[in-house]
Parts: sequence; C-alpha cells; structure tokens
Amino acid sequence: MTVERLKSVWVNGARGWTMFCFGLSATVFGLAFFGPIKIIPPSPKGLVPLNEIWPLEWWGAAWLVVAVWLFVGAFRQDQALALGAYAFMLFVSASSFVVAGINEYVVTGFTTMWYSAAFFVTILGACLGVARLVNAPPLDVDALLKKEGLTREELGDDT
Repeated sequence: MTVERLKSVWVNGARGWTMFCFGLSATVFGLAFFGPIKIIPPSPKGLVPLNEIWPLEWWGAAWLVVAVWLFVGAFRQDQALALGAYAFMLFVSASSFVVAGINEYVVTGFTTMWYSAAFFVTILGACLGVARLVNAPPLDVDALLKKEGLTREELGDDT
C-alpha cells in the first residue's frame, strides 16, 4: 500500500472511527424498523409518536440512509452534514420516547420510557461532541519520513 493511499484512508483518525461506529449504530436502528430483523409489529410504545408521523419502515429507511452517509463521511474531511443528519435522527427518536413517556405517565402515573429517551440523548450528546472536534490536519508524509531519516524510495511500493 502506498503512503498516499494510507494517508487518504486514515485522514480522519479517531473522529472518522467514531463516525464509523455511529454508522454501525444507525444501521442497527434502521434494521430494527426495516428489513429481515425488524422489531415491528408490534410497535414499541415509545415509537408510537413516530409511527403517527411516518410509518416506522420509512424511519428505518431514513436510519439506513444516515448510516451510509456516516460510513462515507468517516473517510471524508467534510463530515458536518452526516453528523447533523445523525443528530437529527437521535433527537427525533429521543423526542418520541419523551412524548410517549409523558403520555404514559399522565395516564398510569408510571413510565419507563425515560431510560430509552436517556439512551438516545446520551448518544446525541456524544454526536454533538464529536461534531465540535476539529479534524486532525492532513498527515505530512514527507516531513514524517525526513524525521525518521527515510525516503519514499526506501519505503517501497507494494501495490
């Protein structure tokens, strides 16, 4: 693998890896509503408000689109839109559980929806934190090689 290829693949470091993991979570959320392992029917009580806006299969498709966007964004310099889409989906999901929790609490005096809402809010907080991080500057391969006393020719090319 050439140095330039390594540079292009790992340009985003920890932020790219975190976005890749966010993409995995969005894939799981999407498959839960859409696909062979979907959890519906029956619809979980916390997702009833979402289902009233759009069918849950559509939300699942939206999660899968965001997942692809995150996977692509993990290897790009401009990641703001992918993180924004993921944050929006997390906010919508958290809001659905909060609304369902309030409705259930008003009717029964008890709810466990806060746990699910808190889960989505904490991931949302992590997403917003990652969005605020500054990307690492592009790797200066020539300076690194000079520091190590190597040349590109000595490194070779295995492609």
